[in-house]
Parts: sequence; structure tokens; C-alpha cells
Amino acid sequence: MSSIPGQILVVEDDEAIIQMLKCFFETEGISAIFTQDGEKALEQAITLKPEMIILDIILPKLDGFTFLKTLRKQSIMTPVIMLTSKMEISDKILGLKLGADDYITKPFDLRELIARIKAVWRRSHKENHADLIKLGDFSLDCVRREAKFKNNLIHFTKTEFDILYFLLSHKEEVVMRKDLMFYVLGYGPGTTSNTLIMHISNIRQKLKKAHVNIFSIDAVTGVGYILKFLT
Repeated sequence: MSSIPGQILVVEDDEAIIQMLKCFFETEGISAIFTQDGEKALEQAITLKPEMIILDIILPKLDGFTFLKTLRKQSIMTPVIMLTSKMEISDKILGLKLGADDYITKPFDLRELIARIKAVWRRSHKENHADLIKLGDFSLDCVRREAKFKNNLIHFTKTEFDILYFLLSHKEEVVMRKDLMFYVLGYGPGTTSNTLIMHISNIRQKLKKAHVNIFSIDAVTGVGYILKFLT
């Protein structure tokens, strides 16, 4: 597998950023399609089937959040990195909840962008080693990519599913934050990002909403997380 996607759809309306990315991607040997409005981008995402999407939030005709929500409703799971000038944590959380795989905030370093692209690409192609994990009435089907509690589906994004799978595979063990960052999110050693914290928060909320009372995901201060059975 190549370390970078074969083709990226970039949805961005800032001409200066478009030109910068065109030059950068050419240097990196990345094939990219550039689109400046959300409606056209949605059509291209469906018909052209790019291997990754870099998506701005503020766009003409169709904003990035609506674009992403529509894409995921159609079960199109193309990896998405949100590219945004919005600094609010709530915007980042919303993007992840809607199914974004990562985000990067403007202004950004091109070296960071390529690192995020490679990380998201790596983890989107990881294979799970167990087909089915069951804990009482809770199950995680890694072939169908389904999570159920008492036969009710719980809808996790791809990244949330992968994090939960990793924690369930190491249940009752402390999982190092750096291991989740590397093996699941694909970040290199020493990378700092709040992405993992936000994904864990989303997973907890969805488990709570589904009334999952078999296990909890607890933070181990300064170390990582542990999935504990509840008695």
C-alpha cells in the first residue's frame, strides 16, 4: 500500500490556499482535484470516488458540515480531513461527530498537513484481527463494522470504531495514549493533538446514550485509558 492516497479531492474556496496546495501536492507527487463550492464537491465525491477529501467548513452553496453529513448518510466512508479557520472546540467536535477523520486549523504548516494525510491514510487501511468481539449484550462486528447493544445499533464513525476496537482488544489493561495515537490514529512519536480526547468523548456519549452498562472507558491521568468492566 502506498503511504499516500492516489487522488485527493480538495474542497476550498480560498484561491491563495488552492495555489499553495497545488504546488505542494505536485512536489509530493499527490494527484488532487480542486473544487470551490460544496454542491459541486459533493457531486464529485460521489461520482469520481476520490481516496481522500480535504474539506473546508465555510463554502459557497453547501457548507462543509452539511457536505459531510450528506456524504456519510449515503454510506460513503471516504476519509475526510477538515480544513478550517474556525478555532472553536465545538466546531471541531461537531466535525468529528459527523464522521471527519481529522482536522487541521488554518494557518497550517504544509509538513503537518502531509503528516495528517499519511496518518489518516494509514489508519483507514488497517485490518482488524478479530472478526467479532462480544461482552455480554454488547458486540463489535469488525466485518460489518457494526456495534450493537441488546441488538440495537450504535453508530460510531470509522475512527471511533477503531479506537473502541483497540480498547476492547486490551480490556482491563491500561492503554498508553501514545499507543492509541500511533497504532489507531497513525500519528508519529511526539505528536500533540486533542483529536484523541475528542474521539473518546464522542464514544463515551454514544455509549451513554445507548445505555451501555457493561463497561466504562476511564482516563488514567498522564498515561492513557483503560476499559473497565462495571459490576
